[in-house]
Order: sequence, then C-alpha cells, then structure tokens
Amino acid sequence: MLSFVYILASFFVDPSLLQLGRGMTHLLTVLPNSRACEREADYLGLLFMAQACYDPAAAVGLWQRMQMAEQGAPPQFLNTHPATGDRIEKIREWLPQAELKREASCPADVASSFFGHFRH
Repeated sequence: MLSFVYILASFFVDPSLLQLGRGMTHLLTVLPNSRACEREADYLGLLFMAQACYDPAAAVGLWQRMQMAEQGAPPQFLNTHPATGDRIEKIREWLPQAELKREASCPADVASSFFGHFRH
C-alpha cells in the first residue's frame, strides 16, 4: 500500500519521491526487524556458547572491545545491528540463564580435564 502511494507521488509531484519513499520504508520496516534478529542471534549464541562449556561472561568482554573499536559508527536509527552498549546490557541480563545452561551441560571438571591434556 505504501509503495503505491510513493509511486503516485512520484508521478504527480516529483520522481525523486519514489526513491525517498523506498528509503523511508526501508528505515521504518526492515532495519528494526534486522535489529530484532540480531538480538535473537546474540541470545542464542550466548546459550550455545554456554552449552558448549565456554564461559558466557566472556561475551561481555568481546562486546566491550568492539565498543572501544567503533569509530564513526552511523546513527543508531540507520544501523542494522543493535547498539553495542545495548548488546552488552542485554547479555548481562541473560548471563544468569546462560550460566544455568552451562552448569547443566558441563560437568565442573570438563574444562580443567580438557585443557589439562595440553599441559603434558
């Protein structure tokens, strides 16, 4: 429906309105959904990492380093990914659940026995 309005406006007002309309539609519909998918990927990745016996708290450090490396990032409303600060905050919220997943999936001695094989 919105595309039809943009096409009509481009015929009767200004042809560049079609491009503007497409850009606005992209900003309002695609980017927020993309950020939601990225947030879901962060959550699932954290749980998978915990289930694979990695320390899920290490994800916070990763995103803190990413935040320090970001220079000249586009404004958040133009970004296809959640803001790095928001990602860190969400990961901290999910950490208790990820820790439970890690405890349920990994015996306490898995990491020490695995890495112990490399010390000999």
